[in-house]
Amino acid sequence: MGATDTMRFSILFAAFLILTSGCITAGNVQDISTTNACNFIRAAIGENRRALLLAEIDRRGIFPKTHHAGTKVFPMARAIREQILWRGMTEEQLRCARGFPRTVNRSVGSWGIHKQWVFGASNSLYVYTENGFVTSWQD
Repeated sequence: MGATDTMRFSILFAAFLILTSGCITAGNVQDISTTNACNFIRAAIGENRRALLLAEIDRRGIFPKTHHAGTKVFPMARAIREQILWRGMTEEQLRCARGFPRTVNRSVGSWGIHKQWVFGASNSLYVYTENGFVTSWQD
């Protein structure tokens, strides 16, 4: 089991413990990592817990209240649940909306840092970032 697999297992195990114990409360939601909060929002965890997590992500300032994808405006919860992509989103927003990639390929040069994020078991989605922001994707 590689480092990425170990990390994914740890996150999934933590998510399982929290989801099965029902212990997401207003008192402890701030202790949940951003990645786990985003994973829980994408999962079917119940509206009360989802509302707490969305409020916490809003408090952390990761997403604006709404997202502009082309000419459409999406509420934050919908953007995460439906894994909506848009040009200009940050890498943190990308991880929140899509989860962990299978792999990330990096190119570094005088122009900055270019990354290719590969999602899906069969490499079904490629997302490209430049200097921390999504520039394009291919599916």
